[in-house]
Amino acid sequence: MIQIRVKKSEDVGRALKRLKKAVDREGLIKHIRATRYFEKPSEKKRKKSARARARARSLARRAAMTPAEREARDAQLSARSPHGRPPRDR
Repeated sequence: MIQIRVKKSEDVGRALKRLKKAVDREGLIKHIRATRYFEKPSEKKRKKSARARARARSLARRAAMTPAEREARDAQLSARSPHGRPPRDR
């Protein structure tokens, strides 16, 4: 069970953010969504196979890049925020 202790001077929003981070780290939401309804074993295998194919495609695409292309792509991705959106101009 996940527990978050709220400190006396801590803002409730900050405590909620820490709780969400802890839940995400545990993988609780992912587990709940996966077990929300019954999934046949054949469906599980199919989804697992599809994830493996996507991962293999991604790795093959990355392996086919030249080092310069890879560096440019990594620089572009690191310039984004953690949520995948480009940073805001302030």
